[in-house]
Amino acid sequence: MKAAEWSEADGREVATWHYEPPYGFYGLAWDSAAAAETGDDDRLDAFWYFDRHGDVVELAIGLRPDLTGAGLGDSHLRAQLDSGSQSLHPQRFRLRVASWNRAA
Repeated sequence: MKAAEWSEADGREVATWHYEPPYGFYGLAWDSAAAAETGDDDRLDAFWYFDRHGDVVELAIGLRPDLTGAGLGDSHLRAQLDSGSQSLHPQRFRLRVASWNRAA
């Protein structure tokens, strides 16, 4: 995995991602504060964003639909936390996820 700044091309790719209901709203790309994460094949595997609220940094992650359910979320989340820790130095993180999403 390698992280990179969010690009317009990433946004176009994520716009093509479609999740099965009820996860459909997860396909939305956020904004320029997002980051892209690619795998060994340079395909976009995940995207994430950070949103600072004082000493707390809220984070969210979107995994490419064909990668969901394969147990990969944890490694992507850890990479996101490492990146955010190094660049933002928050006192704590808060994960943004739908309350009904038990898998997350």
